[in-house]
Amino acid sequence: MPSLNYATTLLAAADASVGGKTGVNNPVATNLIGVFHQPRKVYIDLAAWRTLPAREFRSGLAETIKHACMSDEQFFSYLEANMDRIITEEGELILDAGVCEQLALTNCRIKYAVVEQDEHEHNLRQILNLGHTAGRALEALSGYQLLHGEAIAVGLVIQARLGAKYGYMTEEEAGRVAALLK
Repeated sequence: MPSLNYATTLLAAADASVGGKTGVNNPVATNLIGVFHQPRKVYIDLAAWRTLPAREFRSGLAETIKHACMSDEQFFSYLEANMDRIITEEGELILDAGVCEQLALTNCRIKYAVVEQDEHEHNLRQILNLGHTAGRALEALSGYQLLHGEAIAVGLVIQARLGAKYGYMTEEEAGRVAALLK
């Protein structure tokens, strides 16, 4: 049956709008039950982002930063250079229209490139779980009081620190990941 996705949050735009992975959460874990069903179209409502509490928006930024970490150094640098056009250090949303459009487009491009090669998560698509091993555990341990992106942010920092410890990245690179997530 044909469907479309209409994402009204940055988290939905980055994490769920592209890829066709549909799942439900249960007390044991998120996305444990579900199927793959590709939408015919994906719409991302940037205007709806302005209605979000800052905490919800930051949750989506974590998935966005994950995409940059896993596949696009230029996008990572773009985020570093433009974070102050998205949100203040005090947590107030600015949401510059051009930057938000770039976030939406780049998130979709990165996720689509992965899903196109591995639609059903047999191999490459598992890269989209960067930060999710520890993150999902934290989500569950918090009784889902932590938002998905908050838990994933912690998971990304853990993986970056492990990556530095085992020589997959430098301490400086791990520090950049933590600083951007902060």
